[in-house]
Amino acid sequence: KTKEESQKTRDGILDAAERVFLEKGVGTTAMADLADAAGVSRGAVYGHYKNKIEVCLAMCDRAFGQIEVPDENARVPALDILLRAGMGFLRQCCEPGSVQRVLEILYLKCERSDENEPLL
Repeated sequence: KTKEESQKTRDGILDAAERVFLEKGVGTTAMADLADAAGVSRGAVYGHYKNKIEVCLAMCDRAFGQIEVPDENARVPALDILLRAGMGFLRQCCEPGSVQRVLEILYLKCERSDENEPLL
């Protein structure tokens, strides 16, 4: 597989994870559920992620990586950088999209358990 094909598969798995975790919750979702929703084999899912917690963490990284953060090396007061970063985060939270879905998953669909501890 090319890098582009692998990235497309990973993105498809993460898109499916957002849908399935929202619908079923993290605790009751199996890797097979993610594979079915993504239209790939379980082997393809396990080829990219070792477990559903790793999928969930990658989903979070992808969503929160979209938040615009000012350059910390810019000659701007720290308070301005903090305010811009905070406003960028709030903007993303208010717009329908990955950030909003991932926050809903983490706060409403992620049961407190030893397995889910890395997410909480």
